[in-house]
Amino acid sequence: MQHISLTDLNLLIKDTLNTQLEPSYWVVAEIGELREARNEHCYIEFVEKDEEAGVKLIACGFSMKKFGVEAKDIPSEFKIVENGILYNFQLQKKGYYSLGL
Repeated sequence: MQHISLTDLNLLIKDTLNTQLEPSYWVVAEIGELREARNEHCYIEFVEKDEEAGVKLIACGFSMKKFGVEAKDIPSEFKIVENGILYNFQLQKKGYYSLGL
């Protein structure tokens, strides 16, 4: 078995993604775990979306307009809201928590 450094593995993965996939793509997943280390780095573990867990994917209409993204360009699992910041505040008033990434 060949040994490879973590840096070389990351470069290999990056090169593979750059040569095998289109320049932009969507990855649909949910956050399985979010950890903040002492050095203030944030480590995120993504998992496949589970419909039964009640996970909802929301896209901000204002941001989509700003960046020229049309509704047809995002996965159908996303709900588009006019103002994502306002939507987030409304959820917080209902007791939900917001995670900044």
